[in-house]
Amino acid sequence: MTAVTEHRVGPDPAEIALLRSSVRESLTALFPGLPDDDWAQSWPESWDVLRDQGLWSTIDPPDGSLAMAVVVAEELGRALYPGPGCDALAAASVNVEHDPAVLVGLGDQAVRVPADTMLLIVDESGVSSCRAGEASAEDVPGLDVTRVWVRYSSTADRVAGAEVAARARAVRALLYCADTLGSVQQVLEKTVEYAKQRTTFGVPIGKYQAVAHRLVDHEVMVRQLRLTLAAAVAALDGGSADWAAPVTVAQTLFWGRGAEIISDCIQLCGGIGFTWEWGHHFHLRRVVANDAIACGPGRPHHRLAEEMGW
Repeated sequence: MTAVTEHRVGPDPAEIALLRSSVRESLTALFPGLPDDDWAQSWPESWDVLRDQGLWSTIDPPDGSLAMAVVVAEELGRALYPGPGCDALAAASVNVEHDPAVLVGLGDQAVRVPADTMLLIVDESGVSSCRAGEASAEDVPGLDVTRVWVRYSSTADRVAGAEVAARARAVRALLYCADTLGSVQQVLEKTVEYAKQRTTFGVPIGKYQAVAHRLVDHEVMVRQLRLTLAAAVAALDGGSADWAAPVTVAQTLFWGRGAEIISDCIQLCGGIGFTWEWGHHFHLRRVVANDAIACGPGRPHHRLAEEMGW
């Protein structure tokens, strides 16, 4: 009998669990409670702490892994992290020696960073590099109050070509999808707990089919989102030449799904769901902003059709 050797693809599940636990514990200590008026400007205080833990180099080639970075990004969304965490993780994929550095898309909205932060500005033709203070920044008003948004532009010299740029944009998009997934998971878990405790006529509302079936539908969709994201991550992590298709599939599935789930969770929580203190609305605002980056302008369905040759 021939022995079958198992070849593991991607990081070990135990390593992922340990990373998730560590990141969640750190973020909970740094950002307890719900956002306040100073929330969006508070992230620099945590930047060095998280950097010292190695979080911003999770996908630093050649030893890093996008799957590990996605775990970090998901926890950032769950904790409503106010800084450019996804952009810092994406910058590591370009492998340009600058610390700290963030990756932003030309013409895309991005989280405002200090003037001395290195920007890697990516577009269809390549990646350029400059300090944030040397680039022009246009304020972007929006619903998301957990982060301060701007649009950066620069005419700095290229540091990488179109092939690197395309992969970097895909990495950034998937990390923002993971951020959305973290927000959705947090809201769904909180809503399930509420449905177990809130009673009407002496029965928890989660026992009613009208509530239970909707929560089950949301959980199924969350698992679909997670599997689709994992497939896209595996294609990029594995060096597949056909990574564009699974990435576009993920962008298409994520488009608007987070906002739909969270909006319904607000309804399922009744009157308290609409209150400022309950917090669901912060996640709703966040995932709407994430869609603009993760899924690009307009609906991604057209890009998927083109990618599939339809």
